[in-house]
Amino acid sequence: MDLYEYQAKELFGRHGIPVPAGRVAATPAEARAIAAELDTPVVIKAQVKTGGRGKAGGIRPAAGPAAAQAEAERVIGMDIKGHTAHRVLVEAATVPFEEYYAAFLVDRAEGAFLAMVSAQGGMEIEELAARDPDAIVKLPIDPATGVDADTARQLAAKAGLPEATAEVLEQLWHVLVAEDALLVEVNPLICTTDQRIMALDGKVTLDDNAAFRHDRERYAEQSDSLEARARAKGLNYVKLDGTVGVIGNGAGLVMSTLDVVAGAGADPANFLDIGGGAPPRSWPTDWRSSWPTPTYGRCWSTSSAASRPATRWPTASSPHSNSSASAARAGPSSYGWTATTPRWAGASSATPGTRRSARSPPWTAPPRWRPDSRQVRKWRSFSPRTAGCSCRA
Repeated sequence: MDLYEYQAKELFGRHGIPVPAGRVAATPAEARAIAAELDTPVVIKAQVKTGGRGKAGGIRPAAGPAAAQAEAERVIGMDIKGHTAHRVLVEAATVPFEEYYAAFLVDRAEGAFLAMVSAQGGMEIEELAARDPDAIVKLPIDPATGVDADTARQLAAKAGLPEATAEVLEQLWHVLVAEDALLVEVNPLICTTDQRIMALDGKVTLDDNAAFRHDRERYAEQSDSLEARARAKGLNYVKLDGTVGVIGNGAGLVMSTLDVVAGAGADPANFLDIGGGAPPRSWPTDWRSSWPTPTYGRCWSTSSAASRPATRWPTASSPHSNSSASAARAGPSSYGWTATTPRWAGASSATPGTRRSARSPPWTAPPRWRPDSRQVRKWRSFSPRTAGCSCRA
């Protein structure tokens, strides 16, 4: 579970990590009231679970309450990489003297914790790693000993950070352990002109497997609506930035299909694992969790041999829409699909294996599609048969 910036800073504040004063607002009027309470120049920051807010115009300074309200009107509702900003964080403007980077995370490749610290903060860490890998200090952390004061000082010295940052690094480690987090990141961790160390931004990913040990209802209620709906159905859903929806009954099969989609030159729009052995009647509902917007161009499904055939859910803007007329017009010519009546549907107005008629009554469930021979030949050119999955485009 990824937290919003204001939620991450609430965690930081409870663990003694200095953060700028501020509160979250859902309306421009609330933003004006918060700015008036702070009685100082503020920054309006879009709350979305993605990076690149500054480049997209999601972080705006405001000199006073009136300017804060005007900037909040511009930011609330803004789309940033497919994420809509429904709230803004209104916090006191802080001028950094120096900017650093600090993170603790679970390194799955090494099966250990990893500390990452750099004296060059305030930018995308991926860009920094590609341009100057030596600028990032990486130190494996022994979970038996963790990060104490001595380890934090050694880490700060090795990265070229002031000694005053050691205390904050130690507290960041405590956040990771106490909150059962997979990632705790501060970028930038700043040193102000009066030599105060402060977390100007924050990113925290919590481990869902440890949710039973914590009260995380407040985070679940405020999380992304798509992920919340999928989690309520017991599904594993992650929103991505592409246009090809992917659904599968098994995490390994879904991951293999993501690789196939990327190898074919497309970008996956999501990761959706409905779990092995999912009952057939759960598929129509599960599909809707992965097909919420018209930005999806196609949907791929992966299934084991024991699963039912893959299903394609047409969007309203697709030539294969749910209306009988458009279904009759589209036929197999557009994408090489042939419509068949689903056995689990209540309606049986068409003969299985034939194209739906324009005079047929509406379906009571989404239609199932099967490819023609041309599409099958196309799949075989890149189908990951070694992964043990069958793909449907």
